[in-house]
Amino acid sequence: LYNSLKSIYPNIGNQFWYCKAIPKNINSSSDLNRLISISCEEAYCKTPIIRNEIINRSKLSTPGVLAVKKIIAACLKEDIQENLGFEGNGPEVSITRALITANRLIGIDKLGNNTLLTGNESSDEGFRETWNHIERFFKGTEKKPKNLNELIKELSAAPYGIKTGLTNLLIWLVLIYHIKSVSLYETGTYLPQFSPEIFERFTKAPQSFSIRWLGYNKNL
Repeated sequence: LYNSLKSIYPNIGNQFWYCKAIPKNINSSSDLNRLISISCEEAYCKTPIIRNEIINRSKLSTPGVLAVKKIIAACLKEDIQENLGFEGNGPEVSITRALITANRLIGIDKLGNNTLLTGNESSDEGFRETWNHIERFFKGTEKKPKNLNELIKELSAAPYGIKTGLTNLLIWLVLIYHIKSVSLYETGTYLPQFSPEIFERFTKAPQSFSIRWLGYNKNL
């Protein structure tokens, strides 16, 4: 954004600048850069902080796609392993650390097994806000199913501004957490089980998938 404005107005300081109809004193490129940064932070105040370039993309690379499928498969296991059982330095390891471990999404259940936890325990306010928004969308489908592509559009817009690669994974993490409370449909057909293959189809055609909230207890 800054580079685009600078190309239009190369002599910064000779124009009148306004933000939210309020005049701003801009005399240098650093002043303009600071104003843009502050404006973006205000506009996208609920963006989760995920420090990983592999997942923070509109379109994932081939290694990124494979890594996310491995993460989905690991999260679908009854007894989730610590760090999802990943070792080494692969993309699935770095994404798990940045997204799942950093936001405390793995913990111990009442039986002493590792399990997927709610995102409300995260120290990142943006992550908690995003998780709660996804849950509100799910719970708003109790009377009528809703297309998940609507949720993707909501999360891509302000105040979230999340890239599609991350959005898809976040939606599925919340789906898996509420696996006993939701029904998932593909082109109107009920899907009795979740799988990495279904997740991959979802990423390619999210408009084909809809959800309905059943409201059963997660621990049943």
